[in-house]
Amino acid sequence: MKVAATGCNGGYNAIKVRPGAMIFRHTNPRSRLPQLVFPFSEAFFNHNGVPKLGFVPFLTHKRHLGLGLGFSKKMSSSMENCHVDVQNKLEVVRPATEVYAQEAIEALKAGKVIAVPTDTLSLEAVSSIYEMKGRKHTSPLAICVGDVSHIQHFTVTEYLPHGLLDSLLPGPVTVILRRGESSALEKSLNPGLDSVGIRVPDCNFIRAVARGLGKAVALTSANLSGQPSSLCIKDFENLWNRCAYVYDGGALPSNGAGSTIVDLTRPGKYKILRPGSAREETLAILEKHSLVEEAPMLKKSGMMEKQVRLIEGLWGEVRELSLGNRIQRLHSAPTPLQFLRDYVSPNKPCIISNAISHWPALTLWPNLSYLSSSLSDSIVSLHLTPDGRADSLVPLETPPKEETCFASAHVERVPFPCALDLVLKPERKNLVGYLQQQNDCFQEEYSELASDCDAHIPWATEALGGCLPEAVNLWIGNHSSETSFHKDHYENLYAVVSGEKQFLLLPPTDVHRMYIKEYPAAQYSYSSDTGEFRLELEKPQRYVPWCSVNPYPPPETKEIEMSKFPLYFNGPKPFHCTVKAGEILYLPSMWFHHVRQSPDDNGCTIAINYWYDMQFDIKYAYFNFLQSIHYGSTTLKNYDTAKFTLSDGFCIDANELEAEEANQEETKDE
Repeated sequence: MKVAATGCNGGYNAIKVRPGAMIFRHTNPRSRLPQLVFPFSEAFFNHNGVPKLGFVPFLTHKRHLGLGLGFSKKMSSSMENCHVDVQNKLEVVRPATEVYAQEAIEALKAGKVIAVPTDTLSLEAVSSIYEMKGRKHTSPLAICVGDVSHIQHFTVTEYLPHGLLDSLLPGPVTVILRRGESSALEKSLNPGLDSVGIRVPDCNFIRAVARGLGKAVALTSANLSGQPSSLCIKDFENLWNRCAYVYDGGALPSNGAGSTIVDLTRPGKYKILRPGSAREETLAILEKHSLVEEAPMLKKSGMMEKQVRLIEGLWGEVRELSLGNRIQRLHSAPTPLQFLRDYVSPNKPCIISNAISHWPALTLWPNLSYLSSSLSDSIVSLHLTPDGRADSLVPLETPPKEETCFASAHVERVPFPCALDLVLKPERKNLVGYLQQQNDCFQEEYSELASDCDAHIPWATEALGGCLPEAVNLWIGNHSSETSFHKDHYENLYAVVSGEKQFLLLPPTDVHRMYIKEYPAAQYSYSSDTGEFRLELEKPQRYVPWCSVNPYPPPETKEIEMSKFPLYFNGPKPFHCTVKAGEILYLPSMWFHHVRQSPDDNGCTIAINYWYDMQFDIKYAYFNFLQSIHYGSTTLKNYDTAKFTLSDGFCIDANELEAEEANQEETKDE
């Protein structure tokens, strides 16, 4: 199979479809430099209506180069009137008109055409493309489709502003978008990258071919890597004998620029990867649709590469050398020495069974009438929120709009029986009660229950230096009660009395994956008259450092959350454990934890935890040092390092680094 060239957006493009090659050019000062265009052998949809793609593999010896040139939006109509201005030595030169586009389409459909339908991408064909150009395999191929509406079959577009793609395309613009899990692109196209460049050329010829074939085509610059681009068909006259047709549209000015490449993979933001020929028009459209520019991604310098490698290597080493891949369970309480040696000193969590089986609370507290009777005269602090998520990040409803804040619950002092009733049976929709006062609330508000459990955990107290807990807290919540990711400066012994608690845990070494940022503090206020919550910023304003990651994003925002926090979602999985009634979780100091709960048959989960002061020793110094490190901190620009523990500009995974390098390599080729 040889090369046939078609054009798009002012650059030579070759479609790999049959013996020979078709090549055309067009005059345009804003046009794209030569590109190779290889068609996928499958139509956009299979018989089930599912988008699919596949390369046409080579069936004969490999070619070194195929050339083509495309057209800008303003000049595409002149293709209908272009003329052949080069001697047709081999009778292969054609004017680049839609008449000949139809000829190309019919040739592919006739018996003279060799096309191999496949539902998968041919690795042999991909290798041939790179060999033709002498191009690095890390450089990606872009794809070209006939209409803007086809883009959604290959990439994620739901988060883009309405009408944005229609404003940018067709035209001399390449948009970089995320593939997403439902993309019709095969994994073997640009392996290792989760983004793809897409073009919709404003060229009737190439779009007619794409529509007529019912296929997408893969793009790559036609020149050999590192070699100058061809500006007229005479520049590659020695290759005509390898071509079936040469479509000529005139000479390209020597100052011809490539297409403008814009990265739209991050919701609400854009990044110009190459100014190209349509920079100003593109910027005007992006700003019209309220997109803001990202700070330029820094090149992968030696220092940055080393920092990334060392910090990410630390995540794996900690798991391999100390933590393993799961939280260890003990079937009985450890000795103080065992607990200190095996868990406290290495800062390693564990779950202990049968350590509180002697507590009367295990049998008494699930009986809610017992709790109500014992605490009938007790006034307790009830935390109220619209969704059960107190001390969490929520969007602020009042100006400044779209600002995310750290929201604390509305707290009311009420008799315990009333508080328990609100936890179990909310009177109104969007009203969730949670008894979570902390600050030693068990001894202050629930002292009537003191005899039902231990005042401290004896083996833990001895192991931790003989000091009693700094605080003992009682927690009573329902299925909606949830605690967002955070860390505490305490050694935490967390005992579940009724129901279950689900913990997600990350060690202190993974601090950069939490995207800690300072958020303005806000407070919920609840009106029992209207049944509505209001959320207002505190005055005077204060800021709270908090983890930005929501590990359970709703389906409609999952793609956005994953793109915002790649270090979390692409890194090692957090430790997940379920603590059942009668068990204790040892949660070491400085560990990040997210908590959900499953209630018992009564509809509530009850737990009590003991906070022991941590040792502010060398481990604490290590953590502070690690937390102070920014990826690429020596060259950090355009970010407020006083507010970010890790700046967004350096929250990049290996895929993004490779994509940036590949885009730079593509720019060199073009």
